[in-house]
Amino acid sequence: SMPSLLRAYELSTRAAQVGFDWATTGDVIDKVEEEIRELREAVTTTGASSREAEEEFGDLLFALVNVARKLRIEPEAALRMANDKFQRRFDDVERQAAASGHKLRDHTLEQLENYWQQAKTR
Repeated sequence: SMPSLLRAYELSTRAAQVGFDWATTGDVIDKVEEEIRELREAVTTTGASSREAEEEFGDLLFALVNVARKLRIEPEAALRMANDKFQRRFDDVERQAAASGHKLRDHTLEQLENYWQQAKTR
């Protein structure tokens, strides 16, 4: 009944307590890179909305939770902070777009990226 991110953290912590764990953080990061390759392959061969892509995406998330655990980072808190940072920056992008006198969707990706980079420096 707990959120999936927290459940992944708890499951991997339990496994690590009995020795079923990667030796180093670098080993887990290698696993993340492997899962990214597998996700890319699944999307290429079976399609973006395939069951295989969904499964590989889940494996990638689980591997990332293990990186967090190795770094002693609570993944839910880290994601919450990332969400807040994204929201602040995107709000800034929206303000910049409005100040230009044009709708957000009327800007090119390059213009939006420029606004994003400006938001990051604030």
